[in-house]
This record gives sequence, C-alpha cells and structure tokens, in this order.
Amino acid sequence: MGSDPAFVFYALLVAGSVGTLSEVAGELLRAAGATERLLELLNTQPVIATPAAPVALPIPARGEVQFRDTPEAPVQPAAGQI
Repeated sequence: MGSDPAFVFYALLVAGSVGTLSEVAGELLRAAGATERLLELLNTQPVIATPAAPVALPIPARGEVQFRDTPEAPVQPAAGQI
C-alpha cells in the first residue's frame, strides 16, 4: 500500500513537468512570431524621405509651430464653456 501513493505523487510530478514544457514551447513560438514581426518592421522603408537640402534650425530655437496643408479640425467649445 505504500508504493501506490508514491506512484501517484511521481505521476503528478511528471505530468506537471510535461505541462510546463508545453507552456515553454508555446512561449517560444510566440517569441519567434514576435521576432519575425519586428524584423519585418525594421526592414520597411520609411514613407517620409529625408529632404535633399535640409534647413538648419535657428539658434536659439523659437518654439513656433506652423501647420500647413493639414485638414482643419471642427471647432468645439472648451469643456469649461459648456
């Protein structure tokens, strides 16, 4: 009667280890897929090209922003004005 509980204990130990191995294999497959996606992203060409003759920023920089050729957002009242 002493060997039956020991067998069940070791069988559960082995089953848990096999389950952990399958989880690790799944995580490795996910990591391989993520790595492939990262390599795809790194190999894409940027849509925005570097200008042929870049203009230097003024020193000191003024901090002004101009939006040209952008669609206008609808005017909405501020939250405090509602």
